[in-house]
Amino acid sequence: MGLRDSVCSCRAIPYTSAHRLRLYERDDYGGLMSELTEDCSCIHNCFRLNELHSLHVLQGYWVLYEMPNYWGAAVPAEAGGL
Repeated sequence: MGLRDSVCSCRAIPYTSAHRLRLYERDDYGGLMSELTEDCSCIHNCFRLNELHSLHVLQGYWVLYEMPNYWGAAVPAEAGGL
């Protein structure tokens, strides 16, 4: 993915009116799933996910960060991408 395979925070880019991002604790969209519709400064605290191994952008544009509080390497993601 380009973030040393670690995503700890994410921010929706206000380009579209709807934003939806699904986070999964296991590879290939498996395990527990949590859905985001707004910015999240610390995914692990918001959703109690011990690990995050896959994600799916359903709507909108997002920026994924390797560290909490929108810090570190960043990768843009959009619906149908990643």
